[in-house]
Amino acid sequence: MIVYLTTRGHRFTMRMYLDSWGRPLADRIVPLTYDDVLAARSLRAATYVFADLERLAPAEASAAGAVHEALRAHGMHTLNDPRRSLRRYDLLRALRARGSNQFAAYRVDDAGAARFPVFVRCENDHGGSRTSLLHDPPALAAAIDGLVRDGLAADELLVTEFCDTADGAGIYRKFSAFIVGDRVVPRHVFFSRRWMLKVPDLVTDALVAEERTYVETNPHEHELRAIFDLAGLEWGRIDYGVRDGALQIWEINTNPQLLSFQDGGGPRRMPSHARVAVALQEALAAIDRPAPPRRLRMPRTPTRPRSVSNRSWLAIARGLARRTGLIWHEERLRRWARPLLAARGRIDTTEAPADSGRVAPADV
Repeated sequence: MIVYLTTRGHRFTMRMYLDSWGRPLADRIVPLTYDDVLAARSLRAATYVFADLERLAPAEASAAGAVHEALRAHGMHTLNDPRRSLRRYDLLRALRARGSNQFAAYRVDDAGAARFPVFVRCENDHGGSRTSLLHDPPALAAAIDGLVRDGLAADELLVTEFCDTADGAGIYRKFSAFIVGDRVVPRHVFFSRRWMLKVPDLVTDALVAEERTYVETNPHEHELRAIFDLAGLEWGRIDYGVRDGALQIWEINTNPQLLSFQDGGGPRRMPSHARVAVALQEALAAIDRPAPPRRLRMPRTPTRPRSVSNRSWLAIARGLARRTGLIWHEERLRRWARPLLAARGRIDTTEAPADSGRVAPADV
């Protein structure tokens, strides 16, 4: 069994995979929230993947780290240490300090040292840039003021130097690859004439062939493995570009969208998706290792998880599921009930994209 841990509202990334290309693993992977394991009376023997680390507040990361430590002491296999893994800002600073990245990222208070042009993004989400390219300090100050007025905290923002990775024809490439245990699995290459790439909006026969070569040859495996090691991560997806032959790392997402039947690019990209699906399934199966025969008994804590509301019937139901152990069977029940509820129009069968801010309504 593999237990996949996320923050509340963000299990849909794994669920989209299990509902599509990952169906052969649907009975082996159990998506749970950190609240679930912190409230559990015992944890089943399994491999535990600590995902979604960038969304954990410091106190939550500390609590998750204590669970990680207890699981390891009990002899269970884990991926990602919440206390040791580098988050986005620290990783970007480390890569710049060692000369790997040709750009730097700054917190707002230190942004005076930035080289223009720059853009502003949030430190702990996956929505990309919150601004256009900014070419001078007054434009940067105005952009930060606007974001703060819109409700973002200044200490959540990163000012990032623009690194131009376009080729001679003005085409940008965003490469992505997974780390799954000790395996690097190439995912895709997105092509665009826009510097901020979230979807593959250029799809030609030549570019599809280039992506297929990337997926088949895994050309950056050695370099990527060293970066994942630097970040202290055994699970996640790295996004990067290439400039003058050198990898430029944008981020590592520890709760990425994996694969779904909704992936873009049309039928021409399907052979690449299928190849990645096989490699990812094999890598996930490899981390599902034998575990100790006994469950890990969790200490009783006097406080309830932060996100549980006594006034919510959903929270009450969730608490009952935790106490009775139904959370371990939730995915089987969901897959059984989903077609019935969808046929009656009782649920929305669409899924949120992994980089959206949407919280899945049933994920309590």
